Amino acid sequence: MAERLPETSILLGKPHDDLRFVVRAQQQTSIAGVELHDIQHATPVLLDDHSGQAFMDLSIGARPGQPTGCYPDIAGHQVHRIGEMMFIPAHQRLRSSWQGGRQRSVCILFNRANDWMDRDWTARELDSMLDMRDGTMRAVMLRIAEELLQPGFESSLMIEALCMQMAVLLRRQWQRIGVESLDDGATLASRQLSSIKERLDCPGPSPSLVELARSCGLSTRHFGRLFRQTTGRSFTDFAVERRIERAKALLTDSSVPIKQIAWQCGFQTAAAFSVAFRSMAGMPPSAFRATRRH
Repeated sequence: MAERLPETSILLGKPHDDLRFVVRAQQQTSIAGVELHDIQHATPVLLDDHSGQAFMDLSIGARPGQPTGCYPDIAGHQVHRIGEMMFIPAHQRLRSSWQGGRQRSVCILFNRANDWMDRDWTARELDSMLDMRDGTMRAVMLRIAEELLQPGFESSLMIEALCMQMAVLLRRQWQRIGVESLDDGATLASRQLSSIKERLDCPGPSPSLVELARSCGLSTRHFGRLFRQTTGRSFTDFAVERRIERAKALLTDSSVPIKQIAWQCGFQTAAAFSVAFRSMAGMPPSAFRATRRH
């Protein structure tokens, strides 16, 4: 269960003379502490801090100016724009620059029981955290802010559930980024390619790029890149070539209607099959079948 916190900030470990920081509402749960606060600074501010706990921050509305940040302890790390929503890992030193202005933010400070958040981060992961663009995460953060401002029945339980949801969403995000951080020379595993070929050879409509990427545990974009590195061809070209080769084998049986072969090879209509077949084989399916009779 959650309980109200004393009227002090749970997210800023020490005050900053150049900032006017007002805590509007806060709660503590078994998963994390949450806080809604207003920040105002009349002049540009440079901060160089690290937190002992991981935290998520969403600015409700655009951040004033164009704040930037970098991780000075990470070799080769560049300065990046800080977006509307950001996540800062525990013990990760962040050097940031903020223009004068004001903003209202909702924050989640994850407790130390979430030890899987405390690990070595790649530069790619850290870069992505400064400007996180995820509609689902944003909606969760706004829901927390709403619950803080207008608590309802079992508000503390609701906030705790929302914090848990955010923790799960973050972990999924890191897994996706981690997979996409593979070296450029990476390829699909042989078992993955075999499974893709088997699915392409099944009668009926071919599986989509999205379906196959999901079955491999990859994003669509990264799956497409790995597929090209593995086969030397795009997934679309590979799929069409494989279906046409299968169609050629089926056309040797003159008793099977061409319309049926078109469906078995994943084409919606005989006309679409004829166009694709002519493009690959240089002749329509009927002419190809005729050549096999002689």
